[in-house]
Amino acid sequence: KPFASTSYYSCNVFFRSPDGGMHVVTLPSREPIVVKAPNPEDFKNIDAILSAVGRLRCDMYDNALLPIALVNKLVSLSNHPSSVLLQRFATGALG
Repeated sequence: KPFASTSYYSCNVFFRSPDGGMHVVTLPSREPIVVKAPNPEDFKNIDAILSAVGRLRCDMYDNALLPIALVNKLVSLSNHPSSVLLQRFATGALG
């Protein structure tokens, strides 16, 4: 039985945007089955979805989409404070 076949009705599709970016897009499939050999007609609104993905671009990371890059920037800890916190935690945990 494929991984998550009972909880996710989708398929990963490799997509090259018009600007040359390469993305893996998870698209919901029309039927609650595992799509092993997908065709465009297997996905509702695929043209609109891929068009939107093609317009969302960010130069912060290779082939990154803007919302993902912004979230990553907001939740990432800087190197210096993170290393200090990790050192304090390790020192406290090890005694």
